[in-house]
Amino acid sequence: MNKIIIILPSLETVSPVRAALSLIKGLVSKYRIYVVSVNSDMSKSNSIKNDLKMLNIEYKFLNCNGLKNIFLAKNELQKIIDNSNPDIILSYLLRPDLIVSMIKTKAKKISSIRNMIEHEYIISHGLLIGKLFGFFHKLALKRFDKLIVMSEDMKKYFIDNQFKSKDLELIHNSLDEKDLELKSTEIVKSPFLNDLPTLITISSLIKRKNISLLLNTSIELLSQGYKFNILIIGDGADKDNLINIINNSKYKNNFHFLGHVSNPIPYLINANIFIMTSISEGVSRSLMEALYLGKTCIISNIDGNRELIKDGENGYLFSDKIMLKTIIAEQLVDGLKVKENLLLKEFRYNISINKHKELFKNIYKEKI
Repeated sequence: MNKIIIILPSLETVSPVRAALSLIKGLVSKYRIYVVSVNSDMSKSNSIKNDLKMLNIEYKFLNCNGLKNIFLAKNELQKIIDNSNPDIILSYLLRPDLIVSMIKTKAKKISSIRNMIEHEYIISHGLLIGKLFGFFHKLALKRFDKLIVMSEDMKKYFIDNQFKSKDLELIHNSLDEKDLELKSTEIVKSPFLNDLPTLITISSLIKRKNISLLLNTSIELLSQGYKFNILIIGDGADKDNLINIINNSKYKNNFHFLGHVSNPIPYLINANIFIMTSISEGVSRSLMEALYLGKTCIISNIDGNRELIKDGENGYLFSDKIMLKTIIAEQLVDGLKVKENLLLKEFRYNISINKHKELFKNIYKEKI
């Protein structure tokens, strides 16, 4: 049985780690899988550790938090690679990619790309540092055998940045439908004391996610007499600024910050409209979940989102605040009915798993 080592920044249940866990579930019967976290074990309940234990997957923490410890992490990972002799190393995100790029091994190196790397870094860290991160990330990725990209836009981005098409594998981000169905059974209490329609966003509270646009637009609509609630699920560095926006309005009782929750699905089921205002995205797992559950989705018109949303068919794309405000107002009147599954076929779980298996089979043949 071929061996795969999966390198993650942490085991906390953020979107890329959840994606890795979904992939592991689909591969565990066919491959021996070992998971490595670059960070130490900082989580309490918001972790995939129990999921890995149930799957009998071994995992290890390198305890090398932050970029300053990247060479120490490289040395620790090199020991693991030398002892385990894997066939494939699969890494997720910047630090794992940098570390794996420095490893000496006969194993095939694959990176699972989760976003438009340089664009995201510039938004999150500013132009100078963002371009620097993007430069070093792309330099590291040149040392990989394959890059898995989640969208046509991502593939074009890498081709435009002098990567060869044959080294890029398009496998759409996918949804673990069985896991979603299981999580749907949990009962949660609404944080609101009324029966008004609820808008929901599930997101890290960072500038790239542009949550302030949703809050300011909602305040304007509330001031015009529209009646609804806004539930914000997630945590992050921008939380205090966002809370201040609400506290400075007359409508703070219409908003609720729930923080990070390990299972947001029941709250999504109970909501009426899913909103995503990101400036930059890969292929959003929360959006896929909302589409699968038949929710009305109002989404920023950016790369990645356009591959999930066919405007006016399974959701709505907006390009500015006026469009967002108009669409929300219309959907508060006409879009509250739950529909059937709206997720496009290419994002289904079995298709993604089969494509990964085919890729790993072919790349293993190349190794031989």
